[in-house]
Amino acid sequence: ATEKALELGAYLQSLKQADLEGSPVKFIPSKKLKVGEGERATGEMPKIDGAALYANTCASCHQANGQGLKGAFPPLAGSNIVNDKDPELMLQIILMGYDARPEYAVMPAFADQLSDEEIAAIANHERSKWGNKASEITAEQVQKIRESVKVINQ
Repeated sequence: ATEKALELGAYLQSLKQADLEGSPVKFIPSKKLKVGEGERATGEMPKIDGAALYANTCASCHQANGQGLKGAFPPLAGSNIVNDKDPELMLQIILMGYDARPEYAVMPAFADQLSDEEIAAIANHERSKWGNKASEITAEQVQKIRESVKVINQ
């Protein structure tokens, strides 16, 4: 390793994590979904938590309350796209990203980061919260949109 790399390594090792007062937890493992014995017996996968995925993937921009940030990120609460009977545009935006409105920041694409089931779970969370009352989306619908997006991009 170069001298610079060794210095960087030494610096990083010298950093201390801030003590989280009142937290007995010293290490927080990632939350991987695990299939329990009951799910294996029936062939069903555990339900994906759309609220948790939204909190980890979307809330930093669109906010926990779905209100977005004026001049930066659009609100999802009351959104015509989120509440549309046909979820195709919403799913295309989640999969491919979006950069057509100059008053808002660029929405990144999540096609390479999230599975069809995870996208459906997030979309269903958004379509059923903050006063939104749109129909539920299935992973199969996401898969169809994902396949049509691939065809368009090729």
